[in-house]
Amino acid sequence: FPVTILSVDVNKGFSIKDLKGIADRFIIFAFDYNDFQGVFCAPSAPMLSPNSDAYSMDRSYNFYVAQGMLPETITMVLGMYGQQWVMDQPNPINAKAIFGRTFSIFDFEEDMLVRFKPNYDDKAFQYYSTYSMGGKWMVNWCENIYSISIRSDYINNKKIGGIGFWDLAQTVSGNETLTKFWPLAYKKFSKQEYRDWE
Repeated sequence: FPVTILSVDVNKGFSIKDLKGIADRFIIFAFDYNDFQGVFCAPSAPMLSPNSDAYSMDRSYNFYVAQGMLPETITMVLGMYGQQWVMDQPNPINAKAIFGRTFSIFDFEEDMLVRFKPNYDDKAFQYYSTYSMGGKWMVNWCENIYSISIRSDYINNKKIGGIGFWDLAQTVSGNETLTKFWPLAYKKFSKQEYRDWE
């Protein structure tokens, strides 16, 4: 049976050695590394850690494999929504801020990265956008098609057993489903070509 596990088990509450004997799949949520109940703006799902104290998808993988988890038993789940932070200055990383709201990956892809200049963080492998409103700055971190592609390559290169997408039904719809997301998923993880069955 599958076991859903914390991104990084900082308190070592899970005994991977014991769980390996009863679980055939470990589901790791590789997002919300920057807790949106907190007070600091940072990438929502960094792929690499910018420093030794920062959590990331790569740190999650290395942490659990070091505990004896087999890569082929891991399913990495990506978050299909972003986080907006409100602050006085547009500082995207480790800056004091107030959490604003969540939004879908395709609001980000089709709107925020089009209307506002996209910025890219080469440690997080993630885009963000900024804009001002009412005397405050809005900083928006989110996955997009490019970052999902990079993370898919990471999962394949590490021979991780599977990939999942959190909140997929709420965020992928209409034309974007046909032209972007599903063709990418098929390209990365299927031997068959994507086909619009409708």
